[in-house]
Amino acid sequence: MNMEKLFSRVLCAAAVLSFAACADDKVADFPVTPPPGTIVDNPLDAYNPVKSYVDRTAYPNFKISAAIAGDEFNQRGLVHAAAVGNFDEIELGNEMKYASVVGDDGTMNFNTINDVLANAEKAGVSVYGHTLAWHAQQNTTWLNKLLAPIEIPVQLITDKTVDYTTATSFDGTITKAGTVKIEGGALHAVKGVKFYLIEGFPVEGGREYEISFTAKVDKTVNLTLNFCGTKLDTKVKIEPSDWNGITVKCKAPADSDNGYLEVDPSPMYGGNVYYSDASVAHYPDNTRPQTAEEMRDTLTSEMNRWVDGMMSACAGRVQAWDLINEAISGGGNVNGYYDLQHSTPGSTDFFWQDYLGSEQYGPIVEQAARKAWAKYGGKPEDLKLFINDYNLESDWDQNKKLSSLIYWIGVWEKNGAKIDGIGSQMHVSYYANESIMRSKAKAMVNMMHMMANTGKLVRISELDMGYVRADGTEATALDITAEERQQMADYYRFIIQMYLKIVPPAQQYGLCQWCLTDSKPGSGWRAGEPVGLWTTDWVRTVCYAAYCDALSQPLPETEDFFQYIAK
Repeated sequence: MNMEKLFSRVLCAAAVLSFAACADDKVADFPVTPPPGTIVDNPLDAYNPVKSYVDRTAYPNFKISAAIAGDEFNQRGLVHAAAVGNFDEIELGNEMKYASVVGDDGTMNFNTINDVLANAEKAGVSVYGHTLAWHAQQNTTWLNKLLAPIEIPVQLITDKTVDYTTATSFDGTITKAGTVKIEGGALHAVKGVKFYLIEGFPVEGGREYEISFTAKVDKTVNLTLNFCGTKLDTKVKIEPSDWNGITVKCKAPADSDNGYLEVDPSPMYGGNVYYSDASVAHYPDNTRPQTAEEMRDTLTSEMNRWVDGMMSACAGRVQAWDLINEAISGGGNVNGYYDLQHSTPGSTDFFWQDYLGSEQYGPIVEQAARKAWAKYGGKPEDLKLFINDYNLESDWDQNKKLSSLIYWIGVWEKNGAKIDGIGSQMHVSYYANESIMRSKAKAMVNMMHMMANTGKLVRISELDMGYVRADGTEATALDITAEERQQMADYYRFIIQMYLKIVPPAQQYGLCQWCLTDSKPGSGWRAGEPVGLWTTDWVRTVCYAAYCDALSQPLPETEDFFQYIAK
């Protein structure tokens, strides 16, 4: 890499870091003066931090946000500096989700969140809460424990009884030669014999059984017991006395079906053993499935516990939340709208709405949030709760997913919930195919109008962008051309300006850039795509400039994307 390119990159990082330093004096030190003779020719370096372009008078409520990993933010290095230097607010990608906090035993760990909140407060940025309720990234181990069958009292069921006091002969199985006979109203076994004391009863592999018998000896004996082919670990010691009642518990091997108990006296025993009776019994299943009502109550309690824990940890420092994330399915038919998402065979997700009920899902979570918010000193008017979802800008169904989301908000509000806003995850692409791009842009504009018409707060919650070429292939961060990147920048600028134009300032919450840098190959999110405002090595792209220009330039009259870029 030549010195000119290297210094351009360092200078871009330095601009961010020097801006952030006024809010956080522990940011790493970067050089800001070029070495003698170095030529710097990067017009993007002239741009100031993104948030400095927001007209706070015209858009008093508007927040520009960035998604960031909690551990990267807490390291307070370059990623932290880019976030606090350019944005009003941060949103954690994963750390505030249920599975990131709740352990397999139900305990909650808020250490990372507490560190993020402390560092955000030092840096002068707010934190957006993502997310209180979702079906993905849930601790299913713990949740399934909560829904496990309930233990109930049960009585032993006798499988077979043998009464040797009334028998006239022994016709059972002898496994080692010797004398076994009925004598004096009891079964008499002499030295060295091994036999089945009781047999011919059904068993179920893995089930526990209780064997009882009564025995008498003339010398101390240690009996070895074998149940269905499995030798018991502990021998039964019988002392000379009157009759001894003996009970042992044993588990049938997995492949068992025909039961028996074999007895084997100690090899040095030279006396006699008498048995008066034997019986085998088992406990039936001592659990029953929870009823639908019990599961609903169990999970309502758990939702309240989870939300209470989160609100306690945040202590009023997080005032806006994704109340419910990605609830709408994109399919099904409920009064002409899409159904909520529900579990399907093989799904590893956990759908709270399956148990809480579709119509009560929203109210239960909303009431938990507002109750906990007030419990820890929050003012009711300060808490803002959003329903967040993706594909709301969908052109293939004429924004039906958004219509369905609005329908379900209405259902929840009729059932007692208060929803403050809608969040639109805009993981979009620029399409080189003009007809596709026209359709996408038109549906996006329609989405803005539909959300604004609800009268609720509107948030663009997860904005990032890829590039799809005319042949349908996706550009990568490594092969995208300057012209293609500029087309992406034009669409970024259009989206932001349509938001500012269509959504009234009183309803503007703001927007969140989901990816600060382009995605690296192999990444778990849009792998290798040019989704960032910076490249992977922190060089500003024209998409960074698009943000700044969109926030600072006059709003257009046209809502047609191709007229917009032609001007």
